Amino acid sequence: MSMNDIESVASLKILVCIAKADHAITTEERSVLDEAVKAAKLPGNLTTQQLLDGNYDFDTLLREISSQEGKDATFSSAFAMAYADRNCDPAEQALLDKIEKAFVVPKDKKGMFNRLFEEARDTVSLSSITPIADPKKRQSEINEDVLKYSVLSAVLGLNPDPIVSIATDVAVVGLQAKMFRDVGQYWGRETSKDTAKQVMGGVGVGTGARIAVNNLAKFLPGVGSVVAATTNFASTWALGKVANQYWESGGKADTKMLKELFARSKEEGKTAYQQHKAEIDAKQKADKADLDTLAGEYKAGKITQSDYERRVVELK
Repeated sequence: MSMNDIESVASLKILVCIAKADHAITTEERSVLDEAVKAAKLPGNLTTQQLLDGNYDFDTLLREISSQEGKDATFSSAFAMAYADRNCDPAEQALLDKIEKAFVVPKDKKGMFNRLFEEARDTVSLSSITPIADPKKRQSEINEDVLKYSVLSAVLGLNPDPIVSIATDVAVVGLQAKMFRDVGQYWGRETSKDTAKQVMGGVGVGTGARIAVNNLAKFLPGVGSVVAATTNFASTWALGKVANQYWESGGKADTKMLKELFARSKEEGKTAYQQHKAEIDAKQKADKADLDTLAGEYKAGKITQSDYERRVVELK
């Protein structure tokens, strides 16, 4: 179910307010907002520039969001925008406090989001992959692995629950980081989690802005979880290409070249999503019971974000 037009515009404006609270809008924040605005069917042909240029009354925006789904999606996305780097500015916290009060956010729900971003996200253990010397065999194995990670990322993007959705978006980032390091093992390379995060951040994967906007976009008119699934698949597919190039270069590929490769490969990934749609649908059907169980346990506080990510990876 999508938010209505008024709620959709208000929620995007709230994210803009959060982003502006401690600094000017970054290039990455502008980019992800632009993707969401272009994909959504918003009234008045609203543009990203109009969205960013506006001066808003925050309390008025909060009153314009009345549905529970709209409130959940907005709060979780705003929380992600403010806390994804684990350093929430006082100005951002003040706005989050306003949202919490206006939406009457239960303590257990707020606690779940606190727990999500406080826990270490790089807890998924490395695979044990034997390096492959033969170039054709190595590339074949890497392609197969990247496809499996991309399919699972797409399935996770189809999660329609605004509460668990943010946890799955964070899990996708962990999944992508593991894939990056797995590709390195095929090349006989080992890396730290910091290297993976540095390269991913350099090409625009796994940032707080992207997690926040991707989560909210699932509930915008004309976007929905199918677009989120496509985006997850395409970005994971593209990161796989970047990882392969990075490790082939011995870790010496420059960021500019990798960003250009990521952009090209992401467009290819959107086409690949359609080509592998049957596999994605089959995977979603096969894993639905397990993902529903995980979602229930996570919402009930029976498992941590780290547990959630580890068990999601096992579905690959």
